[in-house]
Amino acid sequence: MLSKQSITFNNGLMSSLLLFWNLTHILYSSLWLIGTTMEDVMSITNLSPTGVSCFDSKYHDFSSYPWDSSSTAYSHFMTYRRSALPFVSDVETISFYLDLICKFFVCHSFIHIQKIFLPMAYAFHYNIQAIALAPYFLGLVYRAINEVLDKSFSTTTSGPLWFVQLWAYAYFPVLAREPSVPFESIPNVSSYGDYLMSLTEASNDFETCFKYLSSPSIQTPAE
Repeated sequence: MLSKQSITFNNGLMSSLLLFWNLTHILYSSLWLIGTTMEDVMSITNLSPTGVSCFDSKYHDFSSYPWDSSSTAYSHFMTYRRSALPFVSDVETISFYLDLICKFFVCHSFIHIQKIFLPMAYAFHYNIQAIALAPYFLGLVYRAINEVLDKSFSTTTSGPLWFVQLWAYAYFPVLAREPSVPFESIPNVSSYGDYLMSLTEASNDFETCFKYLSSPSIQTPAE
């Protein structure tokens, strides 16, 4: 599963790729236009495009959650919410989901857990209905790219930019890393992203990637 794997940020690929990106979320050259879509999110992450909103709060009363703004730093968020009971409490489970969402799903740059994601954590825990995570995730990707472009690559940004890297591997396989194992040999594959995550280190630097993306002879997989 994607959540159990790590990815090395490909600086050369990402730096060159985002030079061809505009604020309408289209990667463009003189010959082609291409961008990240809902279908890409579904294929790479296996997230659902349908269901209730991530922030639908009509099913639960969040006022019972022991929110304490003085103990929301990542370093001790879970420590303060551990129970002395011999079983895992609802608060512990919801807190775990909240920590997971902020760190790995939203990938925001704050050093504190954000209360705005509490409804999503409740939805994960109680599993009342299917949650439409794909459209929300795509929005996070767009926001992350906008942040990079607005800040001219000068500061740390938040958001799941790792998805853009996997997307680039899928659409421009010549720039992807070599697979460490065949696709069919990867255990517990739940999405195309599992395969893309398995790709090993490559030597493509910024110049190599930029020349390829700016070449008039470049072709996308659709062609």
